[in-house]
Amino acid sequence: MPRLEEKPSNKTVPTADQKLLELARQQRMNTDDYMDAFEKLQHLGLKGQQEREIVHVLLACCLQEKTYNPYYAVLGQKLCDTDRKYQLSIQFSVWDKIKELDSISKQSTTNLAQFLIHLIMEKGLALSVLKVIQFSELNKHTVRFMRQILLSIIMNADFQSSLEVFHRISKPPKLHMFRESVRLFIQHFLIKNAGKKSEVLSKEELITLKERAQEVEKILTLHESKLKF
Repeated sequence: MPRLEEKPSNKTVPTADQKLLELARQQRMNTDDYMDAFEKLQHLGLKGQQEREIVHVLLACCLQEKTYNPYYAVLGQKLCDTDRKYQLSIQFSVWDKIKELDSISKQSTTNLAQFLIHLIMEKGLALSVLKVIQFSELNKHTVRFMRQILLSIIMNADFQSSLEVFHRISKPPKLHMFRESVRLFIQHFLIKNAGKKSEVLSKEELITLKERAQEVEKILTLHESKLKF
């Protein structure tokens, strides 16, 4: 991405990043404007690598916000709904950011978590996008990130949609280890530690969490017996 001090000449063709950043500046960046932004993106004439740059800039803008702005997730979901190539690009970009959790700010981590929560609940991405996390090497950054996502999904007002999130990853044999990791994470970092003073849940919410976690447990282990001989 060009540095701010670099001013391209009039003959220079704007890069995809420049086009998208200019579009971002023109938007008020609220969810009511996402369709307008999406239509403008469609008319930028970007292809191949440039389409991946759209996602790169979208995620970069999202993480730079001082408070979480749902605009980027709504636009990201629209891209996922439109073409699988955007879905894959977002997945790869998210994986890159997950690998940087140790070095990005607390607010950026929260923004990334909220971005993913929206896309996972809206079926733009599956929960398995988190499979790149090394559960055997968790640290305070990845634990906080995972707790934000799983707690928000499990405690979502639309619990049936929450259960669908886990149903989507319940069958593929290749996700066996990921399911087991998620199950153990919920038990240890959500349930076991839920009673600590630092926990934001009320007593009623804690009861709800435990009840819902049992339902999630059933889903995550539903097909496991069929994988064993």
